[in-house]
Amino acid sequence: LSSKAQRKWISESIKAPVYDIYASEECFVLGAECKHENYHIPSDEVIIEIVDENGKIVAPGTVGRVIVTSLMRKSMPLIRYEIGDMAALGIEACPCGNPFPHLTEIHGRMNDLFVLPSGKEVSVYQLCAFTKVSLEIEKHVGRWQVVQVDMNNVEVRVTPRKCIEGSEEGLQKGAELAGGVLLKAVNKALLDANRNEPSNINISVIVSAELPLHPRGKRRNFVSNVR
Repeated sequence: LSSKAQRKWISESIKAPVYDIYASEECFVLGAECKHENYHIPSDEVIIEIVDENGKIVAPGTVGRVIVTSLMRKSMPLIRYEIGDMAALGIEACPCGNPFPHLTEIHGRMNDLFVLPSGKEVSVYQLCAFTKVSLEIEKHVGRWQVVQVDMNNVEVRVTPRKCIEGSEEGLQKGAELAGGVLLKAVNKALLDANRNEPSNINISVIVSAELPLHPRGKRRNFVSNVR
């Protein structure tokens, strides 16, 4: 999945519409975005169910765990397989005219939930709402990552953008300023998620030469070490 800000930047750069794909390694394409920002499920290839923590199917519009059944795999069938994501099915038919059911919200990995000191869990995709600032800081940052180190501490990690022009000191300063912009955005996102009550989480900015890869080789913008 890409952020809306990333798709906007690509679209403006190539002067053409850009649409997102929701997929998994096990079942391939699970949803394709239309112009109304809904992710249509290829129901002739996969069945998607959204269930609660007890495994019961939830009503459309309710966020729950994603359960998939592949209709294409023959060597190793996957029947009601939990892929570890959270999402919600659309309530009404999509205005684009595609008759397939669709997902309106995709909240990412269950294990990537940030946990507030109050015990409230915040989906990283609620935090993703602020990624529009990534366009604002792009010229200063090569990569960025938000890490919940423990229940009371979050680190905003950034790397200076590699550039032929400009001094190392200038690039470092630019990364620090960009980190500050992200810090304010993270703080606001946590405040909004906690209904304007202080989350009592300390947020700090760390500038480093490189960010570590996930053990599976992926670059993740959000990491929670609490769950």
